[in-house]
Amino acid sequence: SQSVSQSVSQSVSQSISQSVSKKQELVGSTVLILPGMNRQRGLVLGITSVMNSMACMARDPCFSYLHSGRPPFGARLPVSTKSQRQLAARAKIVSQARDRGQEGTGRRDIRVFVGGQQLLHGSTVNFESSQSHYLDKVMRVMEGSHVKVFNGCDGEWWCRMDHFDKKGARGTVTEQRHTFSAGSDVWLLFAPVKGDATEAIVQKATELGVRGILPVSTQRTIVKSIKHERLQSIAVEASEQCERLDVPDLVPLQPLNKLLLNWPSDRKLVVCDETRVGERGTWDTLRALQGEARFAMLVGPEGGWSDDELSGFAEHQAVKIGLGPRILRADTAAIAALTLFQVRPW
Repeated sequence: SQSVSQSVSQSVSQSISQSVSKKQELVGSTVLILPGMNRQRGLVLGITSVMNSMACMARDPCFSYLHSGRPPFGARLPVSTKSQRQLAARAKIVSQARDRGQEGTGRRDIRVFVGGQQLLHGSTVNFESSQSHYLDKVMRVMEGSHVKVFNGCDGEWWCRMDHFDKKGARGTVTEQRHTFSAGSDVWLLFAPVKGDATEAIVQKATELGVRGILPVSTQRTIVKSIKHERLQSIAVEASEQCERLDVPDLVPLQPLNKLLLNWPSDRKLVVCDETRVGERGTWDTLRALQGEARFAMLVGPEGGWSDDELSGFAEHQAVKIGLGPRILRADTAAIAALTLFQVRPW
């Protein structure tokens, strides 16, 4: 209102006059702090002139959270270079959303996995605190905006964000984007490797569409343990990024010989054998498996397969293939093997 605008102008003008009279240097832009504008948090509005401050806010409230409490009304703070960059970035996002007609209640190209929650028209989705922080603080999703959600069985839906708080967020399912369709039934069996390579294998295997990820320990496996929860979160993030509608099953680390004791007879085992390096005929071998519907790719450890392991694969009617003319690292071999199934000729 006009009275509020006059009060704000007088308060800021008096503050500026006092600073100038004391020969204090003003750093950056003048900042006006207004309390209680969004979910009872203070908003910081960068302004270059007192006269157009309220008009700017009425047209395009470009703000950035700097305090969680209520700062004094009309207080002036120096704006750091980092804060100026944040304000400029926020202004760009708002401008782009306005150009697309998505300002405020638009649809954002953000996908969130909400496993264990049923997705139907009108159903409520409860987001975890980490997901709420990502949507609210990182991606700056506003209440009323729509994001994409999927649960691994009901397809992908639009979800309207209704509420944010420190404990989590809540939304309402509004419209289905894609019905659920399962991809190729391929498992990846691999021996964990040192460093970040194990995480890279899980990430790339998820992007390449595997349905199950099974870490196994072999006679020459160096890494004896894995961080299961960390690998599970990587699989979820990769599924959100690559537009797949489910998250692959990640089982705990187990010995290979124990896993093969109860191997399902209807799943064809394909072993990547480094002793077949340089051999031709990999495509012909895979083409011969055209009638099979379920596969498992088995990639060995950094030290390679032992003679006993190679001879034991014959008991399970395993098919051995080579991966080209060179010896590959274990993580590279896993990606190369799965790529073969992505582009297989059937």
